[in-house]
Amino acid sequence: MSFPTNLDSFVTPDNTKYQDDPLYTETAIIWALNTAVTALETKVGITWSADTSSLDYKTSRITTKGDILTHDWINPIRQPAWTNWHMLVVDNTSATWLGYIAPTSGGTVTSVAFTNGNGVNWVVSNPTTTPTLALSFPNSGIQKSNGTALSTATAWTDYSVPTGTETLTNKTLTSPTLTTPVINIGSDANGDTYYRNAGTTKRLWIGSENLFMTSDWAIPQWNNPFAFEGTLIIPTATSNWGWVNASTHYQTTELTVGTVALIRGTSWYAKVRYSPDNATWTDIYSISTVGSNTFPLLMRKWYWYYVEVDSPVWGSASSATLTALF
Repeated sequence: MSFPTNLDSFVTPDNTKYQDDPLYTETAIIWALNTAVTALETKVGITWSADTSSLDYKTSRITTKGDILTHDWINPIRQPAWTNWHMLVVDNTSATWLGYIAPTSGGTVTSVAFTNGNGVNWVVSNPTTTPTLALSFPNSGIQKSNGTALSTATAWTDYSVPTGTETLTNKTLTSPTLTTPVINIGSDANGDTYYRNAGTTKRLWIGSENLFMTSDWAIPQWNNPFAFEGTLIIPTATSNWGWVNASTHYQTTELTVGTVALIRGTSWYAKVRYSPDNATWTDIYSISTVGSNTFPLLMRKWYWYYVEVDSPVWGSASSATLTALF
């Protein structure tokens, strides 16, 4: 048997083995098991075994709270806890090289000294008896540290001055609460407006009277709301000879405002019409009694418009005019 040096290998008979095989006889198998059990009991040991190689002996040495299991090169040995506040130290005079000693105390300070530098001066009083240490800083003002030394900080570079009028340069205000702030950008004036452009703040001076603020898709600007550029069209229809007379059809390219002037003489009607497709037409307004009417017309983008009149062969003429900026 190999145990406890090595693990044993046991044979297990099956239906391929013969009873006359010397390795698989009952005697051989029982002998192997008996030998293995004996080896296990010897290795484990009895309770409070005196066999220093048994597991019981090695594990039963620790019997008291605070015990430490150590070794003396041959056998495991119990190192008991010691008096309160004693320290466990290396002691090569003991069998285990471990031992407890009482804590040391006392001693005398023979001298205390410091080297001045890095923006700090040290003053030591009573260096050989009861030393006291006082610090002083040779640099005046607010101090800053670079991790190893102190130096005088610079206002508005290293810190902000709480009072006084100063100029902020390359500073970001994070969630600021400002009381009566004044922001000067260029030459300020009452009514100026500030806007953001390409990451910076720009000033838009107050516009002239009655101007409107508009946008060119980039920045705000002041414009006259009644001054536009475009093509002025004046489609007109006139009739007093007994037939229908219609103006040219015009299509808008933007939302625009026009003016309609309808005059009905002795004709049947004078009207203005619109169509989304230049095919299906709808009357916007038709004057069917003698008289005239002039009114503004809001004209939709991409719609078609024209004016039309109809009159009998006698009487006064009728006319219709649409004036708009395209």
